[in-house]
Amino acid sequence: PTQTTTYTVTVDDGPGNEVPASDQVSVTVYQPPTMSITGLNAAYCENDGPATMVGSPTGGTFSGTGVSGNQFDPGTAGAGGPYTVTYTWDQWNAAHTAVLCSFTTTTTVSVTPVPTSTFTVSTPICEGDPATVTYTGNATAGATYTWGFGGLTTISGTGQGPYQVT
Repeated sequence: PTQTTTYTVTVDDGPGNEVPASDQVSVTVYQPPTMSITGLNAAYCENDGPATMVGSPTGGTFSGTGVSGNQFDPGTAGAGGPYTVTYTWDQWNAAHTAVLCSFTTTTTVSVTPVPTSTFTVSTPICEGDPATVTYTGNATAGATYTWGFGGLTTISGTGQGPYQVT
């Protein structure tokens, strides 16, 4: 049934039974609540901090790879995915002694690995000459690098280093 209803069952044991037996049973149907998971992005970097998730209705539990309590930790999950995060909420009886129904909702999240990077600078460099920077690593296409003092791709006339490149 899709709604709470009462059924009547009548038993007749055949010819000669002048009083058939009957009984009624009420079937209660619990409708699923509107469920949601908020506070979780679809994608994270592996070195991002944990995300705090909120489930609705309140009082449920989260589970899945990288999940502890109501936290999703990309570092614990590790690079990969999509990982399924599940939120389960239980409908209890009035005395709160037995679960009548369990409802779940899910969402997925992916974790991107932290890029590895190596930069080498042509040497020697004379003050005033631009430096040639060579990058090796696993960054995605279109990655950029920036010098720590704000220049984009070259250092020129800035004097002896060290310099930071991101």
